[in-house]
Amino acid sequence: MYWLKLLILLLIYFTLPSLSLAADPLIKITNYSSNSSPEWVEIQNQSSESVDITGWKIKDANNIDTDDFILSGCLSSLGYLTVIRDSDGWLNNSNETISLLDQQSSLVDQISYTNGKTESSYHQDNTCTFTPTPIPPTQTPTPTLTPTQIPNSPTPTPIPSSTITPTPALSIIINSTPSSVSVNQNFTVSFTANNITPNQEYYFKVFGGQDGDNYGIETQNNSNYYGFTSDWDNFPKFSSTTNSLSQSVTARVKSDKSAGSYHIKIKIRKIDGSFDKESDQKSITVTSLMPTLTPVNTSTPTATVSPTPTPTKEETPTELPTITDQQVLGSTDIKLSPTVTLISKSNKTNNFIPLLLIIIGSLLLLTPIAIAQFKKR
Repeated sequence: MYWLKLLILLLIYFTLPSLSLAADPLIKITNYSSNSSPEWVEIQNQSSESVDITGWKIKDANNIDTDDFILSGCLSSLGYLTVIRDSDGWLNNSNETISLLDQQSSLVDQISYTNGKTESSYHQDNTCTFTPTPIPPTQTPTPTLTPTQIPNSPTPTPIPSSTITPTPALSIIINSTPSSVSVNQNFTVSFTANNITPNQEYYFKVFGGQDGDNYGIETQNNSNYYGFTSDWDNFPKFSSTTNSLSQSVTARVKSDKSAGSYHIKIKIRKIDGSFDKESDQKSITVTSLMPTLTPVNTSTPTATVSPTPTPTKEETPTELPTITDQQVLGSTDIKLSPTVTLISKSNKTNNFIPLLLIIIGSLLLLTPIAIAQFKKR
């Protein structure tokens, strides 16, 4: 009896690990971004085998079924899958629980947080082709009731193995962006969309900013510019007859934004709103837009002073009275008629000295005559 109990314990010991490994495929919630737009949750297959996750769910804490995200397809070994919700309000910014459930709604993994966070990047999706192991049909042995020979039973037709072929994931790759632009300056971004639905119209826009801000870049359409939160029907559209298309779009950094390092992405959406996808992330340097001032030489005119010519007034010589010998010797009545010279008021000062000299000269001439007349008396 003792050896029998020991044997049972050994069987349980070596069997339980394999059972728990099969029950837990090691799909874990590895990251999330609850305070951003869009919000997203990332899971990883940490096992060494591919896992079919069709019918799995990602739930938040509100227990509203319409908010559950139903997964499909297959996840490669060590591969990632990111679930993105474009609209805000799926995950709470605080006091939230995110759960991962399998096809039977059994809890696979769960994380809770008190304060949410904003993450700017996540891993690239890794899908795979999953081939489930076929289940052999259950055969019920036919009991032998009599020695009578029983005819051979027909050989059961084997069930063909089904292969889940996931639809190739749509991807967007930014081909080129300028390395540096100025605030409010137009620039062009070229990108390629792969695995799109042929003849299906998609909206597309450019967005990005600094430090997790997605509102710093505007997209141009018909000479107008639209920001990250503008309605989708304002943005440009594209479609292709094939499953791949290269496209260019014009954008600019908003005039009220500052210089620095900006991240930039392309986002597309089906016209009916049933699907969204973002591109890989690129970086550009944004500089401030400063006006260039061109100095203008303003020459100061040099004033030329022309000397004002001083008018020269011609002086009229004063005529002295003619004195005859008779007048000097015997005449007693001498009449002097002085000549009055008009001097302009403006030249009074200048003509005063010549006038004085004339008066003195006249006195000197009259002095002998006056003496002679005085002696005769």
